Amino acid sequence: MSLCNMSLCNMPLCNMSLYNMSLCNMSLCNMSLCNMSLCNMSLCNMSLCNMSLYNMSLCNMSLCNMSLCNMSLCNMSLCNMSLCNMSLCNMSLYNMSLCNMSLYNMPLCNMSLCNMSLCNMSRYNMPLYNMSLYNMPLYNMHLYNMSLYNMPLCNMPLCNMPLYNMSLYNMSLCNMSLCNMSLCNMPLYNMSLYNMPLCNMSLCNMSLCNMPLCNMSLCNMSLCNMSLCNMPLCNMSLCNMSLCNMPLCNMSLCNMPLCNMLGHT
Repeated sequence: MSLCNMSLCNMPLCNMSLYNMSLCNMSLCNMSLCNMSLCNMSLCNMSLCNMSLYNMSLCNMSLCNMSLCNMSLCNMSLCNMSLCNMSLCNMSLYNMSLCNMSLYNMPLCNMSLCNMSLCNMSRYNMPLYNMSLYNMPLYNMHLYNMSLYNMPLCNMPLCNMPLYNMSLYNMSLCNMSLCNMSLCNMPLYNMSLYNMPLCNMSLCNMSLCNMPLCNMSLCNMSLCNMSLCNMPLCNMSLCNMSLCNMPLCNMSLCNMPLCNMLGHT
């Protein structure tokens, strides 16, 4: 099936549920999704295998009340990924286990997390064990309106999310205000984040470029002005996809609901 030169502009996808949907050997070429709001959308039982997304720009996209539950992501490489001008509000993180995680040589410079509420986060049911934080300078860092008690990153639950054997090294978070954030040359092989600069981050103008995800290559993908152009989705099975129970190439960020997530640009 080829959907070429298709423009889905000013298209609201509200209260939409996509389940038990298989899109195999499908190519979506020159498809632009502009000013598209995805509200209250649940994608259930979806498996994304051997998917290549390249030259894909998603700009001015609002993802409201989107639930990503029971999602497993393993053996995933995120290379040359820049996340810029993206705002994630109403996000709650609970029941999150960070096991065997090492954060070292990670400078957080001139970082302003402004108007970011880490509120209502329960440090209960969140085990942080075997975690080493060393050689991590946190200077000129502004955390406004942040509470480490009962912290729901704005009512978005990342529930039951285990991050095993994760190493974050040579990671610089410089001039971070959640703006102009680039995650460049960042391979997440078996949960390792290395050579990952997070500079000028405001989570605005988010571009995911040259990003391979476990035989799933998201190459030259810019999430800007919400256009999905020249995007071939080949040999892609969107079969039994739930952003409930979604395996992405044997990768396990398991039991992770991203519920009530608002991405404002």
